[in-house]
Amino acid sequence: MTLWVCLLRGINVGADRKLPMKDLKAHMAALGAEAIETYIQSGNVVFEGDIDAARFSKALAAAVEGTHGFAPEVMVLPADVIATAKAAYPFAPDAEGDKPAHIWFCSREPVSPHLPKLDAVALTSEEYALEGRFFFLRAPEGIGRSKLAAKVERVLGVPATARNLKTVAKLDEMIRARG
Repeated sequence: MTLWVCLLRGINVGADRKLPMKDLKAHMAALGAEAIETYIQSGNVVFEGDIDAARFSKALAAAVEGTHGFAPEVMVLPADVIATAKAAYPFAPDAEGDKPAHIWFCSREPVSPHLPKLDAVALTSEEYALEGRFFFLRAPEGIGRSKLAAKVERVLGVPATARNLKTVAKLDEMIRARG
């Protein structure tokens, strides 16, 4: 059985997009997922299954929409992608540790991103890098204050979902615990 990570975007952040983890697990189990383990309430899941990732993503979004009234963006990735992204994070930790560190997981490699648009809105303290399907950002003044962070997906031109480095590290730990 293959080990996967499922990242849902935009759940449990507003009144209209509530998705209890027990409901998420039930939807995933109904679609063939096994050994489902979630991390926090923001759509981070490690699971096993013999699935087609694209079909599973679409079916899970449809299932959530059918019962909760909204279709979240769903990205299903082979589990080893998490360790690869974590290891590739290019910026050294600072006094804030992992707090300002974020990784966007892109649905596919951006073909012609217009990165100068990010330069135009980046704070002087921010650093970013694009490496394949990963976009890395160090935002010491906070992700919520970052105009750069708000424009990443549009500039890259592909669907993407971001996680802070602490969450990526926890997912990696969950994956490694399965041996």
